[in-house]
Amino acid sequence: MRVSTMTACTGLGVRVGEGRAHEDGQEPPARLSEELLAKHSAKFAERLDYLFENMFPASQGRPYTHGEVARATGLSTTAIGYLRSGRSKPTLDTAILIALFFGVPMDAFVDDEVAEALKADLADLCAYRDKRARRIMRRSAALPATMQDSLDLVITEYRRAAGLPADPDED
Repeated sequence: MRVSTMTACTGLGVRVGEGRAHEDGQEPPARLSEELLAKHSAKFAERLDYLFENMFPASQGRPYTHGEVARATGLSTTAIGYLRSGRSKPTLDTAILIALFFGVPMDAFVDDEVAEALKADLADLCAYRDKRARRIMRRSAALPATMQDSLDLVITEYRRAAGLPADPDED
């Protein structure tokens, strides 16, 4: 099965998700059905919009356009726009094409737990795009755990001084 290597935010070229969308005649996950997609079409639209905003190729450094996704999936730009806005309900075939394109598990469109795990992974990747933050992380990786804990406390205090929540997950 082909799983595309996608980039979150400004481009890290990392594999996201498990790529459980199937091709070459294989059946999609048993739990995903036309009925389930129809029932969760609003979630599908919201999550598709999130993918558009947060996943894009490193070579572009910007989100995909409807036209780019349409050309790659064989769907029309109108269909992509309607799916993204929630004005159209996705079919199973459409969900497979879009999951393959973005390299995400199909369950991310209907399963809250899978969607939240994907969002958490993407948030980490987005934070990693910052060159200074990456440098701090790499430099602290080899330090003993007690020193990493001390560094974490210092960063927490700097975040508070900057008026930010102590925990970035609270942003």
